[in-house]
Amino acid sequence: MGEQGTHQELMESDGGYSKLIQTFVKKEEEEKKKQQRPKMRRLKSIRIKSPDQANGKYDFEVDDGDDEDEVDGKLIEEEQTGGSVVQLSTYAGYIHYMGGWGMALLMLLLAGVTVFCLVTTNACVAIWLRASLAAMLFSFCYSCAMLSSGLHNALFQRIIRCPMSFFDTTPLGRILNRFSKDLDEVDILLPSCLQKFSLFFFAVLISLTVVGILIPWYYLILAVVLPLICMYTIFFRRGFCEMKFMEGITLSKLVAHLTATMQGLVTIRTFRKTDHFIRSFGYVLDKNTLVLELFQTTYRWVHVRMDLISAFSTGATACGRPPSRQCFSCFRRFHLVHRNQYVFWYGAVHGVFRHGCRELLCGSRKNDGIFEKAPEIIESNRPPAAWPSEGKLKFENVQMRYRESLPLVLKGISMTIESKERIGIVGRNWLSLCLEILFRLFLASGKSTLGVALFRIVELAEGKIHIDGIDISSIGLKDLRSKLSIIPQDPVLFIGTVRYNLDPHNNYSDEELWSALAQSHIKEKISQLDGKLEAPVIENGENFSVGERQLICMARAILRNSKVLLLDEATAAIDTKTDSLIQQTIREAFKDCTMLIIAHRLNTVLDCDRILVMDDGKIGEFDKPDTLQADSTSMLSKMVAAAK
Repeated sequence: MGEQGTHQELMESDGGYSKLIQTFVKKEEEEKKKQQRPKMRRLKSIRIKSPDQANGKYDFEVDDGDDEDEVDGKLIEEEQTGGSVVQLSTYAGYIHYMGGWGMALLMLLLAGVTVFCLVTTNACVAIWLRASLAAMLFSFCYSCAMLSSGLHNALFQRIIRCPMSFFDTTPLGRILNRFSKDLDEVDILLPSCLQKFSLFFFAVLISLTVVGILIPWYYLILAVVLPLICMYTIFFRRGFCEMKFMEGITLSKLVAHLTATMQGLVTIRTFRKTDHFIRSFGYVLDKNTLVLELFQTTYRWVHVRMDLISAFSTGATACGRPPSRQCFSCFRRFHLVHRNQYVFWYGAVHGVFRHGCRELLCGSRKNDGIFEKAPEIIESNRPPAAWPSEGKLKFENVQMRYRESLPLVLKGISMTIESKERIGIVGRNWLSLCLEILFRLFLASGKSTLGVALFRIVELAEGKIHIDGIDISSIGLKDLRSKLSIIPQDPVLFIGTVRYNLDPHNNYSDEELWSALAQSHIKEKISQLDGKLEAPVIENGENFSVGERQLICMARAILRNSKVLLLDEATAAIDTKTDSLIQQTIREAFKDCTMLIIAHRLNTVLDCDRILVMDDGKIGEFDKPDTLQADSTSMLSKMVAAAK
């Protein structure tokens, strides 16, 4: 025994135990330093030792080349690692055993040709698709643009050509609905639905054909599915059409209510009827919402059943698989893809068909209740170009009513008005005139109705009107109205310029325009404007006074140089000074015209050649003013006495 004692005692004795411990600690510190400062080293070999008898695990020993060589006499040499880079000689060996450099170059060439063909095919397909898609989109967009403008212009022309009875009986909201929602669905949504329908239809057709070829017995499934589809479509279509019309009707009422409320907002607040109109708005809104909700619910009801039919068809199709002996694997995959896709395509076709039917209903609705008036031109019966040359009027038992269900407002008017004659038309006393303002339709004496009949705004119920021997009902409206002139009580100016309002068709020179303005005593005013004849005119001519607008309308009538002129209470809403100017213009500029002057102011017609007194749609009196005033029992003399 060399040493004995505790660890502390042995360390203090500085014997063999102490040296052994110090050597171990020193090696451990060196190992720690090596770990803290790692470095790359080249491995020489990796040796796998025999498994440990205790735990059966393998031990690995790494030889970094720093240790001493192993002793000689080993039977099995250790496996050495290869180099980190593949040498060119290795590639050359592979190429040699593949068949040489010729075979390698041939393989590379074939690979390049294959990739080139694939890329070229895809590029050609892309170019063809883009060309066909561009052509389809161009033709489709062009057709849609033509459809949109054509529908709008056709509807606008029909509205413009409607008789006045249409506007009397049709709410403004209904007309606005035709031009807004209905046209929006027809010229925007309908083309999109038609495009999708055409694409989806052929997709469904091709898919069904492919699936039917791969699974011939699939047509037996179609024989069951198609009748169900047709049954639900027919069953849904009738109710769908009714709901669509109901939606349009309720929406028109809603728009009409909003329009009327906005126009009469001041009156509503004045009479404290705000709550009433709010309740009315809620009522019409609920009606429209109810129809929309009913439509959506019904559509979902049908859609669920269509999905069930599609699920049944898909399940039945999934049970079949093309025989592997007859079809390649690519055709089997093709079959699987199309038997799933056609169900989606069919659902899309049905949805597009549903939307398309709705938009077509809007297209059919846009002409509902729109009745055109008489034709503009009747080629077989056009008047001479110089007609009328004299301006002689003849009324033969003229009877007229504004609508079929209303009483007559003209009751057997028969009279003759000679060429260049000035006829003043008056009716009833001042009390009756006030009542006429409140109940114009039922209590009207018939003064303005003569102008309505003359211009054929409302067609006669019976009788005829001749101008220079030609029955005005036998010619077109354009031929008739282009030969007549009217100066209304409410002068109308359009947005544009002074020139446009005088001569919208550019038929007259500047000298003629200034001459007409001078005769109507408005030349000085126009010459002071910036731009003169090109001076802007805002909506309704609001940048001119009522009297100035009336004088411009009179200048427009002077330019037309018509032989028949109607003045419908032209001075009723203007001041006395402007009235005197108009009267002077009438005497000077229209001395060669046959004039019908409808007036409330008796002093404006007392200098006419003859005066027609209308009484309840009939001729009360028709004679010279002096003759009528000389008779104290005449209606005119009583009206003059009441006016003083």
